[in-house]
Amino acid sequence: MRPWIRLLLVCFTITTAAHAAVPLRLVADYEVFFNGAPVGEMREVFEQNGDRYRITSETRATGVMALIHKKSARAESSGVITPLGLQPERFEAVRGKKGEKHETAEFDWSRHSLRLNHDGVTETLPLRQGTQDRLSAMYQFLFLTPAARGSLKFPMTNGRKLDDYSYRTGADTRLDTRLGSLTVQHLVKQHRAGEVATEIWLSTEHHGLPVRMRIVEPDGERYEQRVTGLNVSP
Repeated sequence: MRPWIRLLLVCFTITTAAHAAVPLRLVADYEVFFNGAPVGEMREVFEQNGDRYRITSETRATGVMALIHKKSARAESSGVITPLGLQPERFEAVRGKKGEKHETAEFDWSRHSLRLNHDGVTETLPLRQGTQDRLSAMYQFLFLTPAARGSLKFPMTNGRKLDDYSYRTGADTRLDTRLGSLTVQHLVKQHRAGEVATEIWLSTEHHGLPVRMRIVEPDGERYEQRVTGLNVSP
């Protein structure tokens, strides 16, 4: 057997085994913080159906923020599950009182074309291998081995633009959460001075699910989400 064929078969076997371990349905609840103060609640649902996937995310404001933002924000990603993980086909995000903030991303893998719609503008960009949307990127971790999560580079879109992301990980550590003390992988986005800084903590005990995420804007404003509940259907 030729070496490259043998390598392909080994990779496929490892990936398939990882896929088999991913739950068919996963519901994760998070509390959202702004500069350390609680401002919202988020629920995300990941579902597999054969070789298809669907992720929904809904965030509603709480406390004083609920007086300002009475309408919840919603996002959805759908697509196929391949030997390399999630391959999104469509992403949609809606927010604002009357849904006036509406972004979509349509992935045409056969034509290598990415179509973005936002603010009444439509633009088409080249679609590169491994491109994710902002939801599928977080659940792609479920389909990767801990070693594969160690150094990641991929393009990602939020429906408004397409950026390149690169993450590095340090040694596993423990993190206190509402689910208890968890062993986590700490991923840090590689960025230049003046760019947004992102950190993600993945639970090794929950298939690599993100249980905490922190985003720090260049002006110092800090957003964070922390897991508060998890329901898994094998």
